Amino acid sequence: MKTFHPTRAGKDHAIYRVARAVPYGGLLFGARALVLQVLHPSVGEGVAGHSTLRRRPIDRLRRTSEYVLASVFADDATLLRLVDRVNARHVPVKGTNSATGAKYTANDPELLEWVHLTELEALLDSYKFVGGKLTREEESAIYEVTRFGPMLLGSPDSAASSLAEKEAVYARVIPELGVTEKTRDLIAFLLFPASRALWWAWPALPLARRFVIAQLPAWAREKIGVRGSKLGDRLVIGLVRASCAVLHPLLVWLNWKLVGDATRAIFDGAPDVSAPRGFTVPVPRKVD
Repeated sequence: MKTFHPTRAGKDHAIYRVARAVPYGGLLFGARALVLQVLHPSVGEGVAGHSTLRRRPIDRLRRTSEYVLASVFADDATLLRLVDRVNARHVPVKGTNSATGAKYTANDPELLEWVHLTELEALLDSYKFVGGKLTREEESAIYEVTRFGPMLLGSPDSAASSLAEKEAVYARVIPELGVTEKTRDLIAFLLFPASRALWWAWPALPLARRFVIAQLPAWAREKIGVRGSKLGDRLVIGLVRASCAVLHPLLVWLNWKLVGDATRAIFDGAPDVSAPRGFTVPVPRKVD
């Protein structure tokens, strides 16, 4: 199998500019990413049967944020420690897709790539939402620096390494997506979260759920069975955009409060200059 040296992104990389400008991108677009992820029947049934998302959504946010930032910015030892943690959680996640009868595991390469790409798209879209600009070359550079992430979690192949490859993956996967009996309630929870852990956000939830729906592409709305109007979407998007501009300092504070000190430390510890990591992919279990 061909190996290569992944890169640890630094403050000189476009992805650092994106994360620094809108660290709360996961709060803005994370729910949309989750909806798209669980529309893949195998991902959805794995989450429905094995995840603590409904009971402990903040814990899920912290674990995901910590690993996503570590895969890009953390030192090698920290990253490999988190890889082991994620892989250990993935081991028991397996089952049978009720829609197709096919077996699935959390380390299935196609599932890993789909989850990775929807998360990355959410990050980039949040940056554009608050007014950030990326050239196509910069966007492809971000896909390139994150492409080895699924390999760390057991996939034999890296993820899409350019915007064009990402678009090809979407074209291939979208026809397979849909709602199953096991994922229907999960999608309803993502659109209308009723968790006690989110009590502090209840006043904002009506706008938040409408914003999530406004973000969804037409094909996703059709599969879920939700409707919206172009005018309504524009009003909601405009209101949220204005709120982000006014409340930016508060949203930055809230983001770091929710994701925790460990995640903040990873971001603050990003090197000044991007450089090759000290291992090749497939990744070894020890760092020299």
